[in-house]
Amino acid sequence: MFKVKTPRFLQNYFLAITSILLTLIMVEACLRTGLIMTTIFERLKAVGAQSASRRLVILGDSFIYKTGQLDRLLMSKLSSSNFQTLNLAVPGNGPFEYLSEFQIFGLKYKPNIILLEYYTGNDLTNVKDKMNWDVGLKASLRPVIRSLYLYHLFNNAKLSLNDKFFNFEKIERQKINNKLLDMAQKKEINYHLISMAVRNPNHLTDNLLMEGPSNELVWNKTKIILKKIQSLSDSINAKLYIIVFPESLQVSMSHVEFYKQLGFNIDPRVLDSSKPQTLLSDFCKKNNIAYLDLLPHFRQQTSELYLENDSHLNLAGDKLAAHLIYKFLADNIS
Repeated sequence: MFKVKTPRFLQNYFLAITSILLTLIMVEACLRTGLIMTTIFERLKAVGAQSASRRLVILGDSFIYKTGQLDRLLMSKLSSSNFQTLNLAVPGNGPFEYLSEFQIFGLKYKPNIILLEYYTGNDLTNVKDKMNWDVGLKASLRPVIRSLYLYHLFNNAKLSLNDKFFNFEKIERQKINNKLLDMAQKKEINYHLISMAVRNPNHLTDNLLMEGPSNELVWNKTKIILKKIQSLSDSINAKLYIIVFPESLQVSMSHVEFYKQLGFNIDPRVLDSSKPQTLLSDFCKKNNIAYLDLLPHFRQQTSELYLENDSHLNLAGDKLAAHLIYKFLADNIS
């Protein structure tokens, strides 16, 4: 009987692929059992080990990230009020990722409270940059991929490597202020802001004025995402709460010159704009979602609430936000 012999290179190829797959499976098993510790395992284990009547899931970005200052301040308040909290906020995330994290990890713990942080400084353009996120083959595979602990391990490594090996040559060619560029290389300012200004000088105007057909289309997409999160919350009898963090330009003029030097186009109207908050408020009222707008509270303050060379909150800002969020939850949760 005639036999077809498999070429040696194909045998080696299949052997290599099999070895890689088995290795990845073993590493995934180690990550899920905690033999290799990761942030996602620690978070999920901490929640699973507790028992509380108030089970809270936090969705958001770097403003309320697990290891951030605001998270620590808020957790110290919540823990004394019998809250069990799973913080799924990740730097760089936006509405699409909020939905994804909630679907993959948040629903497993059957929370009765969902706290979603929306940042007016970039959540609209975050959706704008990913309009095809939920379309095609990638959209079908994404939930599977993002459910892997390996994905989160590699993603954390990627974030760390990006910080260490950021491509400054690319932004040097954009004739950025040399002093600011030097400060960015020394990590004295948020270099991601420079990169953002290079990609889209109208970034802040897009997010804060939300003008034009393209931004209107993006806002409609954002509402669909938020509605999906609410529907998922309703499916497990959980209540969705939305907290809106303002961009610093909406609060004071302290960062105007800084942003201009970075290369952003600053339309004077953004200083008085509250359009993102108005649209979010209308959406929340229509859908019976409890909503906290931090902007009027921030505008009442005389002290600076944002870091000098950054768009994030300083200690005073985080303390005020933690106080307002805790009070908001206490007032709305019986």
